[in-house]
Amino acid sequence: MVRDWQDPTTLLLSGRAFEFTVCICSGTYLWEFFTSLSFDWAIFTGKFKFRLSVVPYMIARYMLLLALMAGIRVVNVFEPINCVAWNHLVYLTAHICVAMGSVLLLLRVFAITEYNIYIVIFLGLFYFAECGMLLHTAIVVESMPFPAIYACGAVNTVASLGNMWVALSFDTACTVIMLVALLRTPGGGFWKFLVQQGFIYFVVTTVCYLVCVIFLMLNLNDAINELPQTVAVTILIICATRMYRDLAYYSKESTEYPDTSTRAGQLIGSWAFSTGLSTSTVKPSTIDFRKADRYNKDYDVEMAPVDDERGFKNHTNLRDTRSEGDVSVITEANIGEFDSRDGSYTVDNGINLPIVFPPGSRTGVLKTTPARNS
Repeated sequence: MVRDWQDPTTLLLSGRAFEFTVCICSGTYLWEFFTSLSFDWAIFTGKFKFRLSVVPYMIARYMLLLALMAGIRVVNVFEPINCVAWNHLVYLTAHICVAMGSVLLLLRVFAITEYNIYIVIFLGLFYFAECGMLLHTAIVVESMPFPAIYACGAVNTVASLGNMWVALSFDTACTVIMLVALLRTPGGGFWKFLVQQGFIYFVVTTVCYLVCVIFLMLNLNDAINELPQTVAVTILIICATRMYRDLAYYSKESTEYPDTSTRAGQLIGSWAFSTGLSTSTVKPSTIDFRKADRYNKDYDVEMAPVDDERGFKNHTNLRDTRSEGDVSVITEANIGEFDSRDGSYTVDNGINLPIVFPPGSRTGVLKTTPARNS
């Protein structure tokens, strides 16, 4: 049990703990960064369509990389450096990536709430308040060298308390609004639905900010104050960028942030259709996602119109190459937007295909319309 957190020995150990935390966060993020670099490359090479939301995504990723690399330099000072300048660089880059990560989360809430004007105004003003606090903290935080541990360190980190309170309130508001919006969305598999919509990312970031606020209110010492903040920033960007990639894999042609559900790692792939046909009914088809292609959303499918009981030819039956009968081939049928209200996708010819995903399954069941008995 520590009796005096300002004791020189305790301060030394706290500084060492902070250095260790920076190294762990840097290593974790480097692994995350390089394992997801293929997505960045797909954007740079044009394999993935550029959209405006790519800008905050890229800034968040690369600014955090710069912040952590600067942090590594700050905690490994073997010769005199300008600690104040390096500290401002760390805080500025870290706070920029926090602002961009918050944009990604904010746009997801806007999409789920269908850009409700009141929510846009409320969260928009909240977001600008957070940005103002981030800038203020980056300016007022000071730094000094600590030769005993070969590091530079901030000396008035409690100045971040106001910023953390605003960030916690902002994330809590986003989480609550998102939860309410999802609760009003019909569909089965409630907990799976929350995960698919990226709700878990909001919960994780909110908990991280709550821990930061608690430590800053305790104000044990500067090193301990900074320790959870480093972890929180790293987790925020990992969650926000992962959610963005999940959604981007899922959408095709939206020019803004994709208004779709997260794919939860399964919903992109090479499509193999198998159906059981009879003269009177069409059994539900299954869709296999085992061969994943994250960037190309075009697939060769065979489609045949089916008369419904009213005689309208406005439904589609998907058949595989083994099916008999007249089949019209549509090359590179584009799988379009996901409609969270009825759990369906729309292909490029306007046909609506309701798809159901059983809990824990990578195979979706395609609902088809019974054919008229001929």
